[in-house]
Amino acid sequence: MTGVPDDETGPFSYETVLTDPQGRRVDIMPWSVQGTGGNAVTHCRFAHNDPTGRWTLTVKEVTTGRKASASVTLE
Repeated sequence: MTGVPDDETGPFSYETVLTDPQGRRVDIMPWSVQGTGGNAVTHCRFAHNDPTGRWTLTVKEVTTGRKASASVTLE
């Protein structure tokens, strides 16, 4: 996550939201993950019959509201 000060090393909680190509929230992701200094790891698996198109994972730091997102396109 960008915008995190270099000296910020304490643990933080992050809310994760996965949206499908139609913009609908998919509730297969963990509701939260833990991380330090703006870094956290979570996994996202896709099934062979998931809709094609752009999927987006948004991560929000619970205490500060900072957000980051990443997308993947299934073909």
